[in-house]
Order: sequence, then structure tokens, then C-alpha cells
Amino acid sequence: MKRFSALLLGGFGAIWVFGIVAAARNILRFETTPGLADAPSSQWPNSTPFARVTNRFTIVMFADPDCSCTRASLSELRKLLFAYPQTARVYVVFEKCRLGQAAANSSLWKSAATLPDTMLVLDEAGEIARQFHVTTSGQTFVYSRDGALSFRGGITSSRGHEGDSDGTKAIGSLLSGQTVSVSATPVYGCALTNSR
Repeated sequence: MKRFSALLLGGFGAIWVFGIVAAARNILRFETTPGLADAPSSQWPNSTPFARVTNRFTIVMFADPDCSCTRASLSELRKLLFAYPQTARVYVVFEKCRLGQAAANSSLWKSAATLPDTMLVLDEAGEIARQFHVTTSGQTFVYSRDGALSFRGGITSSRGHEGDSDGTKAIGSLLSGQTVSVSATPVYGCALTNSR
């Protein structure tokens, strides 16, 4: 009986360890799998509901107000704007909330509202996202003074993780007047539901 109990306990232990390893692997796969990112036009899109500025860079970030991954993207954007003040005009474009509340009541909207030189735009029908060919929350574009696309992609190294990434380094280089070695990066965030 003791031998059977020990075997049973060992079996449960093995299943428990296997379950933890499988769950950790799935979480890691989710965090490091980028969202879809279509190739946008190389120039500022025509007839956008907001204007590109011509005396500095224009940054456009798309956000799902229900996406917890985008909190890290907004945090990285905040760091860039404080490190390089008054070098860019920023638009954060929010899609409609899926959870029933108004996008303006979401914590992400409220966080974005405190960013310097930033305007918030509501894209309820997904028209703006379609103009920019965006399908993933956190996707960010940087346009030069003449309207050329200088950078596109994400500014985190994985879903919901703050810290240096190829995207933040590239934008930092642009805003400081240096040349960039990377002009496109993977985007880690939730799928935008209204962009298709």
C-alpha cells in the first residue's frame, strides 16, 4: 500500500511539474509572438482626420483601450517624449472599447491624456486604422517633417514588457537627429477589432 501511495504521489508530482512547464511555455510563447503588422504607405496617408506637423516629427500610435499590453507601449512613449521634448507631435488613436464603457473612461486613455504634445483620437469605426494599415494595438509610426515614414512597429521587446527595445532606440535616434539602423520592428499587442 505504501508503495502504491508513493507511486501515486510521484505520478501526481510529475503531472504537476509537466503542467507548470507547459503553462510557462505557453505564456512565454504568447508574450514573444508579435501581432500582425501590414506594410503601410511610405508617405503620410491622404485625408486623415488630424494633421501632420511640418516643423517636427509626427508620431502616431494605435491603441486598444482594453489591451493591457499597450500600457507598456504608452510608458515607453512617455519616456521618449520626456527624453526628447518638443521634437514630435503625437497622436494616440484609440479604437472603441469592446467591454462596453466609453474609451475615454479607460485607464489607458487617461494615461495617454497626460503625455506631452499629444492629442487623443477616437477611431470607433476603424477608418483611421485602415488608412494606416494597422491591425495591432501598440503599432507606432514616425513621420518626418516632409511626411516620409521614418519608422513603423512596436516599442516594446515583448507583450506588456517595459524597457529598451529596438523600437525605442530607433525612435530615440530619430528624435535626436541621428541615423537609424532599424526602421521597422515587431509589434507586441492585442489585435485591433475594428481595423479590418
